[in-house]
Amino acid sequence: MRRRHRRRGIGPGCGASAAARSAQGDTPLQLCASHDDSRIAQALLDAGAPIDLADSSGQTALMKASVRGKLAVVSALLARKASLDLVDRSGSTALILAAELSQQAGEMV
Repeated sequence: MRRRHRRRGIGPGCGASAAARSAQGDTPLQLCASHDDSRIAQALLDAGAPIDLADSSGQTALMKASVRGKLAVVSALLARKASLDLVDRSGSTALILAAELSQQAGEMV
């Protein structure tokens, strides 16, 4: 027997908050950035998700996408004017995290 799941929308009146937090302090947008789900990230941004909220380590969605090399999400966030100037608790910006990822990738080749 197959269960049917009703898919909830994103936005006003859907019962979900774009600024909600996980137990680890991540917003839905940060989770999308970590998992390279640019389609959902776009929907969250369209619904008014705060783009530059930081988690408990000070990382924003842009930082999470940058450190993991999630280019589609990075592009979507930059198109929506995500801040490049914010610094996490370790003193890194999204650009520094992306550069470190690039350097690590070069060392693996």
